Amino acid sequence: MTDTGNQGGWHLDKRVPIALIVGLAVQAAGFGYWAAQIDGRVATNSRDIVRVENQVQAIVSTGQAQAVQMGRMEESLNGIRAEMARLVRALENGGGR
Repeated sequence: MTDTGNQGGWHLDKRVPIALIVGLAVQAAGFGYWAAQIDGRVATNSRDIVRVENQVQAIVSTGQAQAVQMGRMEESLNGIRAEMARLVRALENGGGR
């Protein structure tokens, strides 16, 4: 006296409307499309991040080179100031006559 119609497996009842099935299929397709769009955006962002990191590294390198050049210019100015001070002292002391 077992019920052969219900064997414990999953089955689709004929009372489920076709509109529900179509709606779920459309919703699943929409989710797939949305996920693909997100994946594309993530890939674009990853490429942009690498590009920006390279630009930042170039800017940092340029800044370091400019700091070295600034130090050299300061040393040159200090030398010029010292020479100017020496010349002023020489002129004040009547040097050169």
